[in-house]
Amino acid sequence: MNAEEYLRQVETLDHAIDRKLRSIAMWRDTATSISHDMSKVNYNPNRSTNAPFERCIEKANELEQEVTSDIDRLADLKAEIVQTLSLMGDTYGELILKLKYVDLMPWENVIDKIGYSRSWVFDKKIEALKKLDEILKSLD
Repeated sequence: MNAEEYLRQVETLDHAIDRKLRSIAMWRDTATSISHDMSKVNYNPNRSTNAPFERCIEKANELEQEVTSDIDRLADLKAEIVQTLSLMGDTYGELILKLKYVDLMPWENVIDKIGYSRSWVFDKKIEALKKLDEILKSLD
């Protein structure tokens, strides 16, 4: 895994958490909107006796447990990446990579925060990624 792939794990996991949170909202919404027409009750011995909304609530609860686990994993991953970045010995490179890949800040905000030109920030990013690649190879 190269440096950029290593850093993009945060964004990937963050997007997965967002998708699961949207799914939870959808399942909860579905659970509260399910109605049952008692006039069409047919006897079927193989039919589930559970209320129709129960499966929706169960699915939402399962996803909430996954989100909790993913958030813990995300926090651990961010801490690991920050620790690895600190090995670079390049304050600006470390800050640029942290702002972009750990804090998930858009490039324009990173550039504003650093206070240097766009080209300088991108040149520093390339240098920092090369240094991080070396560090990651040495850690393997």
